[in-house]
Amino acid sequence: MLEAIRHSFALPRPFAVIADVHGNIWALEPVLADIRTRGITSIVNLGDHLSGALDPANTADLLMGLDIPSIRGNQDRDLRELKPEHAAWLTSLPALIEYPDFLLCHGTPESDETYLLEDPFRLRSMEQIARLLPTAHRLVLCGHSHTTRLVTLADGRMILNPGSVGLPAYTDDQPVPHAMEAGSPHARYAIVEEGRIEQVAVTYNWQAASEAARRNGRADWAHALLTGRALRRVAGTD
Repeated sequence: MLEAIRHSFALPRPFAVIADVHGNIWALEPVLADIRTRGITSIVNLGDHLSGALDPANTADLLMGLDIPSIRGNQDRDLRELKPEHAAWLTSLPALIEYPDFLLCHGTPESDETYLLEDPFRLRSMEQIARLLPTAHRLVLCGHSHTTRLVTLADGRMILNPGSVGLPAYTDDQPVPHAMEAGSPHARYAIVEEGRIEQVAVTYNWQAASEAARRNGRADWAHALLTGRALRRVAGTD
């Protein structure tokens, strides 16, 4: 497994799970407001905080001020033109966080560049997912694919991907050319309670986020933020 911070205490429930903010402060602020409205005071963050075509500096300031348990994602390694304090914060984040009753990872516990639940064109089989999980935690929280999912394995372990706060669709060439698409522009997160998991879609000003991406020269992001669909279709995803 990747290096981990291990906590001996359980995180009180309910708590919120956010992931893949990607510098989208237009989405992050309404998500945090929705969490506060529900009276939830604990949040965990599954990485890929700032990368993309939006507003990394203000997003970093907001996330750093929350002081919540956060792990780094694969795209948290590749950022440029950050303020020193933002780069230092990202560098300080662990790859995994373990609590007695659940695990935080970005991709899988062994690779932040591997989808845990997708292959990427379809949902993996229970056997394939189990092989990617060298952990006995009954609940595993993952991100990376930007796809909202809740999967239960044959042994009762559950894997939750809350979806992406900040980017509902994208294309990638690794491990093969593919598209991930939420199908709508909503910001997504999840709530974990005793005996209950809720997946939440939040309306926000995605037009403003889309325009920011367009001004920054990313028509693909502008389209994804406005529609929840990838601009470039990929063979095998239709």
